[in-house]
Amino acid sequence: AAIGTSSLAATPGIHYANVTAQLTWQPEQYATTQYAEIELDWSKIPLKADLRLHVTIKAISEARVATLPATFDETTDAAAFIYGVPQGSCPPGTTRSDPSSWVAPPPLAPAASPPPPSPPPPAVVVDSAILSLSVVANSTAATANVFPSVPVGIALSQPFDPAVYAYTAVVDSYVVGVQVYYQLRQALTTVASTQARRRLLAASEVYMKYYALQTGANVIRLTTTSPNGQHSERYTLTITRDSAQNEPPSPPPPPQSPPPPPSPPPWTRPPPPPPAVDGTPPPAPPTPPPPTAALIAPKDTTQCAHCPAGTFSSIMNALECTPCAIGRFASAPLSDACAECSPGEYMHVTGGVQCAKCPMDSYANVSGTQLCVPCGSNVTTSTVGSSWCDVKTAAVPKENPDVYYVDVAFGISFHQMSGSLSGFAPNVGLDASDNDAFARALEIDVAKAFNVTRSAMMVDIVDVGSSADTQFRRRRRRFRRALLQEGDESSGVTVTCYASDSCVGAAIISVTMQATTVPNYGVVRDYQSNVNAIEDTKRRAKAVVAALRDDPIALFTTVSIGIGGVVLGHAFVSADDGLMIDKLPTPPREVPNVFGSVNVAVIVVAIILSSVAFSVAYVMHRRWRIQREVAFIEADLAYQQQKKKSGSRSGGSIRHYKDKQSTPRASWAARLNQANAKDVEQGAARTATAKKPQVQMLETSQKSLVQVAKFKERRGQTAVQSMWTQRNQPPPAIGVRAPPTSTGTTKR
Repeated sequence: AAIGTSSLAATPGIHYANVTAQLTWQPEQYATTQYAEIELDWSKIPLKADLRLHVTIKAISEARVATLPATFDETTDAAAFIYGVPQGSCPPGTTRSDPSSWVAPPPLAPAASPPPPSPPPPAVVVDSAILSLSVVANSTAATANVFPSVPVGIALSQPFDPAVYAYTAVVDSYVVGVQVYYQLRQALTTVASTQARRRLLAASEVYMKYYALQTGANVIRLTTTSPNGQHSERYTLTITRDSAQNEPPSPPPPPQSPPPPPSPPPWTRPPPPPPAVDGTPPPAPPTPPPPTAALIAPKDTTQCAHCPAGTFSSIMNALECTPCAIGRFASAPLSDACAECSPGEYMHVTGGVQCAKCPMDSYANVSGTQLCVPCGSNVTTSTVGSSWCDVKTAAVPKENPDVYYVDVAFGISFHQMSGSLSGFAPNVGLDASDNDAFARALEIDVAKAFNVTRSAMMVDIVDVGSSADTQFRRRRRRFRRALLQEGDESSGVTVTCYASDSCVGAAIISVTMQATTVPNYGVVRDYQSNVNAIEDTKRRAKAVVAALRDDPIALFTTVSIGIGGVVLGHAFVSADDGLMIDKLPTPPREVPNVFGSVNVAVIVVAIILSSVAFSVAYVMHRRWRIQREVAFIEADLAYQQQKKKSGSRSGGSIRHYKDKQSTPRASWAARLNQANAKDVEQGAARTATAKKPQVQMLETSQKSLVQVAKFKERRGQTAVQSMWTQRNQPPPAIGVRAPPTSTGTTKR
């Protein structure tokens, strides 16, 4: 709406307050009323407009303004109510509940072809005739005087003809006025022809005049004048209004609201009250005005009925609601237009309330689609309501040696009393023939149940009145018996579809469920992983087949929707659940168990523990032998030293006296002394009998004994003593020749 100098695009639920005006009262005008004029641009107000105009008064200076009461309700206390249609009319989105309340009868059926235009008069400039005229009974005058077309009015004495100038009509007594719509025939356009330029006739705009009626005959005269003002026509309408003797009494008019009491002037003090007179009662308080009846919007009056969802009316005072066209919908009542279905949705019937989503494996890439297009080969959709087939599919690579799969074959038939596949395609929303739509619906339901794509199945339609077999080709039956139930040599059943059983459609379906994927290059799966994958796939297939046996219709929901009504299903499944496995993974070569029933792990642990024990025993034995050799060397050293002191040259050894494991170290000295004394005696005796060569220790043995003695001395020292001993030793002199040894060599 355009308010004042500002143009607003009105939005429901939003308040606009960008127009202000100033009202000023002079001191002498305290009891007068000021008015603010608001101009509305009706060309920018739609027919469905339902506006509230509120006025807020704010004090600027030296004025008092009463605050809004707590009971203020903007839906009823607005300063002005603005509707797109006049009172008594029904806006778009509604229809007249009682056509007789609007004087025009139902519109006539449109003619097969429009009537030919009236022939032009000899001179266009003198044409003053009326092209069309209509009289509409109404109780109120219209607010506009230009209309797009001439409505159908009351019946005249004869159909209007521009050459007939007198007409009569009769209206009921409650009709207090009529609206006369007329359209002039004037020359308004110019066209060019091959022969010459000539002026043609074009109808003018539709005008309306309101006339009040009195009881009895009312004469209405319409005088028209040609464009050049030299010719005129007069049309006479005699409208007879019946007497009011049979008219029901009208309700009394509501009492007028008294004018509001004037506000005291804000700029002066109120005059002092008059002196009280004895015996004069105080004045009574003013009576509050009666509440104003709430204004009802035209769409909510009893004369107008709301168009339900799925229908619309785009004109004012429509007599019926129009259903939405195919591909369109109206989800809410009071609609003046229907919206198109979005891409991925469809509507195949008129009067749609909500568009349906395209089923799986179909798409709709434009708005306002009537039916969805099935996807082509090797492509499908990822979800329902798709605008394109965006998922590529491929068949199961059965020739790959690393890919294992499970085949499932079964039959299904659907039964309905007096049913058929007629209308199947539009029911499921597919743009195809009924038989093709039936096959595609089967593929959609099977793909959903087995979690496969359309390229992993094969559907063979069984015609009504025929039968077919679901038996597999007998390929490598030993593998099938290895994983499935044994003892059942039959892998197929016969699917029948006869009209006597009310069969409307049947099919044989084979599905390939891939158990393993193609491994990446260089990746090898072990035997057990492949077997587990096949077993898991087989369990899933059996679960689907079991559900198919229990309730076939629960798995084929798309097919049941396409057939419509109550549908029964029958599943044809063999005793082995219709499963077959073409190939199995090759088991690995078995290694014979040489240990028999003994646990190999126990043997391995025993061997490891034995090895550890042997290693520990070997180390301890070596240590014991080293300690024994050191003890023998010490004993020999002590023995030689004792012999030097005693001067005995007799040979012999004390090894047979040394036994470390049985003789303590403390008794070694006593044994050694006894042995030495005995050796001395024996040596003296041998010397007396025969003189033997003296045995002298080798130089290397002497050096070894010296090193052992030094080692024993250092072993008895602490770390600190050893450190100080090394520090106190004099460093070797540089360039000094060492004393010669007994062998004659010099050590540097």
